[in-house]
Amino acid sequence: MDGASVKVCGAYVTRVVSTGFYMQENATGDASRSSGIFVYTGSQPDHDTGCNLTIGDALNVDGSVEEYYSMTQITSVTKCTTRPDMEPLFFDPITVTMPVTNTSEFEAYESMLVSIEPAEGMIMVVSEYFELDRYGQIRVCAANSSEKRLWQFTARSAPDPEGYASHVDLVQRRCIRLDDGQTTQNPNPVTVGPYVPSAVGFTVRGGSQVTTLVSPLSYSFGEYQVVPVSANELVIDSSTNPRMEAPPELPAADVRILCANVLNYWVTVGPAYSLRGADSAEEFERQAQKTAVALAAMDADVLGLVELENLVGNGAVKDLVGRLNAGSALTAPSRSYVAASVEAGFDLIGGDVIKVDVVYDANKLLLTGAAVLTDADVDSGILSQSTEGIIFNGK
Repeated sequence: MDGASVKVCGAYVTRVVSTGFYMQENATGDASRSSGIFVYTGSQPDHDTGCNLTIGDALNVDGSVEEYYSMTQITSVTKCTTRPDMEPLFFDPITVTMPVTNTSEFEAYESMLVSIEPAEGMIMVVSEYFELDRYGQIRVCAANSSEKRLWQFTARSAPDPEGYASHVDLVQRRCIRLDDGQTTQNPNPVTVGPYVPSAVGFTVRGGSQVTTLVSPLSYSFGEYQVVPVSANELVIDSSTNPRMEAPPELPAADVRILCANVLNYWVTVGPAYSLRGADSAEEFERQAQKTAVALAAMDADVLGLVELENLVGNGAVKDLVGRLNAGSALTAPSRSYVAASVEAGFDLIGGDVIKVDVVYDANKLLLTGAAVLTDADVDSGILSQSTEGIIFNGK
């Protein structure tokens, strides 16, 4: 019906948002079509339609059908009329059980008020939050009660292409995006429904259980999503996966090896150099102090470091090593850390702006030579999958 002029008679308002409102015809829908619709009004004052939009009230709406990036909506609203002859009606949300058999099932509930609930033996948990600070989005997934989390495929299984494809399909069927309903990037403050993650006493952590998730179901940027707004629509129990006060005690060992991403540790500082690193000396000092204290507290003999600035003179790793060896940074026994790249005579490594390095305690370990990987060391079946025709270049 894309482009058709339509009149919706006597549907009930279920949610009012900044760009329009959701309305719904009945509480159930069916397996082939939704009984809900989003009405887009843009920035028209009071939606400029003659309606006093109140949740539960019935409306008549005249407008045009539009498939907006595959989200069905009514737009170009020409008339909106309240229905005083119809008593207000407040729908109970229809239950959508995760994981679904196929993500296409969501289409039958698009723009309807839904409650996302786990299948028997499962719980809903916060599972991904990479875009939380930029777009106000997290993903909530159904996880087995015994595991309490979703895991990368190879954390539980040996590498296997068919098994991995099945795993990816299952993740897509058991997860849904939760959005803040804002169209701006880098919101301040960041919000998750009624929660403000920066508030004292609340954090959004992977594994935190979601016990209530209710919202109209929408479709945006290629995914179905929910936008809960109140404490009645979203309950996150952050106590189900509390942050540890300190790393757990590890068993005694001859050599302790740690791998850590130091998150673009750049000593080249300033807006002109903000491709990756800190924008100011003050910002870098905060990053450097936190990084040094965290690494020192883990008291490792060998540190595999990721995302160091790939700089002539090895300034980034030298700066970090100096901080680790300074007594004020350490909460662990004093060590004498040395960077393997410096000892081996390497400077720039590869062609990227960041690099990896190995730092070790010279009181305990001795560098006997630099490791060099060439394509001769790579299985031909793996090498043939490289789009470059090479993997290592001997550097």
